[in-house]
Amino acid sequence: MIRREFLAGLAGAALARAAEAPLIDTHIHAFDPDKFPYHRLATYKPAAAPLKDYVAFMKQAGIAHTVIVHP
Repeated sequence: MIRREFLAGLAGAALARAAEAPLIDTHIHAFDPDKFPYHRLATYKPAAAPLKDYVAFMKQAGIAHTVIVHP
């Protein structure tokens, strides 16, 4: 086995291990103004991004865990 083949084998093994690791989304915001209305004087009123839509996306993308950040 030459050095190049050895290094290619190591890279392949690393990719295989990475593929087995769970996907984790480390930062999302969820907004649901129908359920949790914005303050009437709020200057930041983002478009609705309800949690149920994100959960559907998680399933489709294969995301195992997420960190939800409060604004």
